[in-house]
Amino acid sequence: MRGRTKRIKDKTIKKFIEKLNIPIDILKLPLPFLTEYIKKNLEDEFINNSEKFLKLPKDEKIILFISTYMGILREKDFYLLRKNRLKKVY
Repeated sequence: MRGRTKRIKDKTIKKFIEKLNIPIDILKLPLPFLTEYIKKNLEDEFINNSEKFLKLPKDEKIILFISTYMGILREKDFYLLRKNRLKKVY
């Protein structure tokens, strides 16, 4: 970079994080790097948990779905409750 860049795109920061497999100290990271690092960890955890969910027997899937739905009902203004999105998920 020649100093003319004022803002780095999120995708570029994400590539830096993925390519540089160095230990990350979250207390010293700049905010854009920290947010991308957290997003990457959330995506990785989501992928791992979805794979685990797909490997479960059908009975356990149904139980987990119902318990999740009951937890969502307690939440106020949860985004899946709008426009029947929860039905589309299942």
